[in-house]
Amino acid sequence: MDNQQKEFLSMINKHSMNVGRRETCEGFIAYALSVLNPACSLKTDKERAKQIDMKIKNSRINNDELKHMLNLMIESLELNRNQDFLAEIYADLGIFDKNFGQFMTPYHVSHMMAEINLSDLSLDRKMENNPISICDPCCGTGGMMIAAGNVIKDKNLNMKDFIFYAQDIDWMMAMSAYVQMSLHGQVGQVIIGNSLDLDSHPREFLDAGNSWITSPAYIYYPELLERLYIRTQMKKKGKVHEEREF
Repeated sequence: MDNQQKEFLSMINKHSMNVGRRETCEGFIAYALSVLNPACSLKTDKERAKQIDMKIKNSRINNDELKHMLNLMIESLELNRNQDFLAEIYADLGIFDKNFGQFMTPYHVSHMMAEINLSDLSLDRKMENNPISICDPCCGTGGMMIAAGNVIKDKNLNMKDFIFYAQDIDWMMAMSAYVQMSLHGQVGQVIIGNSLDLDSHPREFLDAGNSWITSPAYIYYPELLERLYIRTQMKKKGKVHEEREF
């Protein structure tokens, strides 16, 4: 554990004296979402913004400290991208619920699995208009996604040629994956829901309801932000009736 992780962990433990450790971590994740997700910045989804604000408030951590914690995480990733930062923090805090089937997959194991699954990729492979999908239906903090992305970078392949899909039934785990995938520059979609329930999957690649588009996607595909804005305007005018639609 590097110095940034140690300081981050110390701050979590300090604030956990007032509220639970999970609530403290959820507050940090909510703050990171508000910084990284364009939809949160637009403040067009009142329910989502309300949920984010409530989790930050419940953590009782002020914005300056939350900003510092996010900077610590970024600094740690800049020093070593081959890590599952949040999984190590959660494991140390004892947040993973074993009765719920949650456990930390060691990063080196995730990296080995990624190397095996992506071993047939080459620099000569033509992606054309069909990017390769990398999926994890029970993503936890996104360790498998992070490892896959790092293997792709090690092969000097273009990250734009890959789309990452992650899903988890636990809000904090799914959103932790979202934060880490965004910081690693991965274009993708994170869904909060049961992977065995097909109704939890959105019909299109849009930031809607329990579906979150990673921030790099808006950089590589700016039309998504325009579509998000149009969908928001349609909802305001009552033209979008589906509950999960934006």
